[in-house]
Amino acid sequence: MKPRILLVVCLSVTLGACTSVVVQGAVPRCSAGDEVSDELILEAQSVPSARLLPCLTELPPDWMVTEFRIQDGETSIALAHEAAGGVARATLTENCDTSDATEEFSGRENTRLFVTLLRVGEDSLVGTDYYTFAGGCVTYSFELRGEGKGALHAEARSALDFTPRSSVEASVESETDFEL
Repeated sequence: MKPRILLVVCLSVTLGACTSVVVQGAVPRCSAGDEVSDELILEAQSVPSARLLPCLTELPPDWMVTEFRIQDGETSIALAHEAAGGVARATLTENCDTSDATEEFSGRENTRLFVTLLRVGEDSLVGTDYYTFAGGCVTYSFELRGEGKGALHAEARSALDFTPRSSVEASVESETDFEL
């Protein structure tokens, strides 16, 4: 068994007993081919029902990951824009309440997008995007400021993507004989 997979499997097994784990410096990258990041394995363990797992493509300029937090039933990825001070947080859970949101075209296979704008002002854009799919929901909350708030929202949204859970399961099983 590869050492990195062993560590992730050990963390995964103990995850249910933990209140919360913050993985410093972690960036949950979308999988490329057969390679799956450790962060995606941990996400799959935190919300076992989720058929899709949130991940990041290339981060747009001036955006950085400030936190990757995993706990039983939830994973969150926090982003911040260095220059404008905007923040966004993607939180994976088993379900979410979209009753006050408006459905929009998601542009992503097997997902539905619901949007709630809480504040749209001259200097701020605050709201939540909900991506729902089989077995899970990603709540993508954002608070953006300044003239370019619309562009910042588009950038933050473009950084978020999804990896099928089945890809993560197949990778773990082929490397370890361990089933998620």
